[in-house]
Amino acid sequence: MIRDISYHKKIAEEFVAHLSFEEKMIARYGSFEDKMKLGLPYIDFSGEAAHGVQARHDQDFDKGAPVYTTIFPNPIGMAATFDKKLMHDIGEVVGTESRSLVNEFLHNGICALAPTVDMERDPRWGRNEEAYGEDPHLTSRLAGEYILGMAGDDEKYVRCGATLKHFYANNAENNRYTSDSRMSEELKQDYYLRVFKEIIEYAQPMSVMTSYNRINGVTATFNPEVKELLREWGVPFIVSDAFTLLRAVDLQHKAEDGVDAIRKAFDADVDFFMEDWSFEIPAMKEAVEKGVVTEADIDRALINKLTALSMLGVMPDCLNADGSSKAFPKSEYNMSRVDTEESRTLSRESASESVVLLKNDGMLPISDSENTFLFGPMIDRWPLDWYSGVTSHKVTLKEGMNRTGDELMPYVRIRLSGDSKSSENADYAGLDENAKYAGLDDKKLVPVKKEDAELFRIMLWDDSRITIKAVSTGKLLTTIKPEAGIVNFVNESGDYELFANADDAFSWFANEAFQLIDEAGEALHFTEENAICFWEDNRIKGIRNNDGSMKMVFETVENVPDMIDKTVREFSIGEDASIVACFGLHPIVNCKEERDRDSIELPPFQRAVLKELRKRFSSISLLLLANAPVGILEESEADEIRSILWSAFGSEELGNGLADVVYGRKSPAGRLPQTWYKGDYQLADIEDYDIKKNGMTYLYMTEEPLYRFGFGLTYSEFEVEFLKADAPADVNDDQVMNKDVKSYRIRIKNIGNCTSDYVVQIYQSPDGETYLYGEDRTGRDVQGRKIPVGSRLVAFERVKDAEPGAEIIISVSV
Repeated sequence: MIRDISYHKKIAEEFVAHLSFEEKMIARYGSFEDKMKLGLPYIDFSGEAAHGVQARHDQDFDKGAPVYTTIFPNPIGMAATFDKKLMHDIGEVVGTESRSLVNEFLHNGICALAPTVDMERDPRWGRNEEAYGEDPHLTSRLAGEYILGMAGDDEKYVRCGATLKHFYANNAENNRYTSDSRMSEELKQDYYLRVFKEIIEYAQPMSVMTSYNRINGVTATFNPEVKELLREWGVPFIVSDAFTLLRAVDLQHKAEDGVDAIRKAFDADVDFFMEDWSFEIPAMKEAVEKGVVTEADIDRALINKLTALSMLGVMPDCLNADGSSKAFPKSEYNMSRVDTEESRTLSRESASESVVLLKNDGMLPISDSENTFLFGPMIDRWPLDWYSGVTSHKVTLKEGMNRTGDELMPYVRIRLSGDSKSSENADYAGLDENAKYAGLDDKKLVPVKKEDAELFRIMLWDDSRITIKAVSTGKLLTTIKPEAGIVNFVNESGDYELFANADDAFSWFANEAFQLIDEAGEALHFTEENAICFWEDNRIKGIRNNDGSMKMVFETVENVPDMIDKTVREFSIGEDASIVACFGLHPIVNCKEERDRDSIELPPFQRAVLKELRKRFSSISLLLLANAPVGILEESEADEIRSILWSAFGSEELGNGLADVVYGRKSPAGRLPQTWYKGDYQLADIEDYDIKKNGMTYLYMTEEPLYRFGFGLTYSEFEVEFLKADAPADVNDDQVMNKDVKSYRIRIKNIGNCTSDYVVQIYQSPDGETYLYGEDRTGRDVQGRKIPVGSRLVAFERVKDAEPGAEIIISVSV
């Protein structure tokens, strides 16, 4: 639904016309109390909703009691569903919960800083979990339906707004403040800008956020295309990402100072800046005093913001006495509509729909009565990603499958060095300096005698980062003090202390993860050849993280091979037992915002552990839980690994959704939203955005991938064919206006033995030929023709619940 923005802009203009200059500055920088005195609402735009409303309230600028909301799969997981209706339904829940929390004064963000629609042309990107894959059409339709669902059906007002992130060509983290995304005009128009244009026309998002990077040398927040394109496409409100003005000055050197940065951002038509006000306000004051920024500049930006607020129905004349919008009153939007049984059911459905079956020789599905055992670090873990909310109800794989299992994380003791402050405690002065072990005293790590030592489980997540869990408490060691109560903690005390206080690794600086270091304090890196007993490496002299370092070494109590053998004996597990091996990438430790992956390969310790399982068992189902593609060429070819499933994290019903698929209650029918490469050797430099030259993504890849974009199997078999191409079809209001629209009739017949969904995918080559893609991992269509390089996805549809023998005919517009 496309709403009339001019009506709301007129309201904003009339409101601003009655403000003095001082009041306009209050409207921009004042407290909520001061803004409300002017008649402005108490809400703002700073709310996250990547896959559910984020109302954790656990950061220093947003500290308070958490509010439980419904959490869905990460966007990369939602993208794997290829299901537009499901995305709309998820958006409905997110929009409803967001408005309900605002009405209850439990949240103040009603124009979400989501969805992220950056093109994921490189799978090593640290924020891979946040976006919808590597294809503009898939992203525009799925994220577009999410936006439409959030917005609701009111013809004049928006229930919950959306902010597209990040404009544009933003797909690398390590040097994100200074990197320069260079590309040809062809790629810029046909790939990087295309997704923004399509989604804006399709779903009318309320806002767009500019990115950190430079684009062909130009700072994104100073980019004239913001004004030339985004305004032309009809975007009401534009905001910069956090600290972009400061970074343009001190790191990019694209502005002389704050005054110059503000002027250049205003010239680009950016309305508001997510900036540190200690930097922005003095710069703005100076800019106004010097006449560099005029009242007309302030008016334009404020009118655009108030236009958005009017669209949300929260300007003074639109409010009820209780502060809720007349369009979305508290009587209809309140806590009774948050975290409901219906929304949890939808989360479970989305979890199962997002699962992608990559390999299966008939092992799956397994019976829930079979002799099945779970192994791996992900079997009983439900980790948060940075933009996730918190839920009252979360289910791990172990809980969902109701099976016994072992995480296969080694047991160790920690021996401390007398050099660390935590071991210089007068209470332990009589201990042998060479035999001080780590124990716990009210959560704090302290030196103790060996007989009092704590038992720990240690896990190597990538080639250098570990987590350490205290067995007695089940908590991870962290440098965040228990009383801190925030996840963006910075240690300013100078002391380096460890506390067994974290449920999992979840903090901005990954304070719960440590690198193993040598005598010189340099990080050690491991390979699959030396990873199986990595903690025994005699080069290890300590650990470090963002807060500092501590000297320590580790003593083996039980290693992985011994643990497996012990478990086999204890539970009488035969060689032919069904083993579900659950491995993957931790969303905070392996990759996150500000840190890209160095490699796409399955991490070395996990690969080494999986090899130990392969030595002992002949029927392994590998379940990869990861928010990004993983290099598993070796595992895909291993005879012992008879099936492979991939799922993203995120859904509160993750374990139940996975169990539904493994046990065959739901046939998998998800499809890959990104190319899975065979290894790092098929990737270019992560900061090289010329995907055409480098043969990156399915659009331009000439080599054979491990798994193609759009690939995925089901438990059934299908016959699929074009029937005929009809004459140009009428285009309805919800379609992007194209001159040449055709409707294709497609026959889908389930010739297998189980009910299953099926995803129809139509590709068009550069010369206009149309291809119907099936289930070939290398990219052949249903007729066996190779889909040419340069062909792009032009239409897709998920057909639901096709029973055995059923024949379904659908029409798809291209």
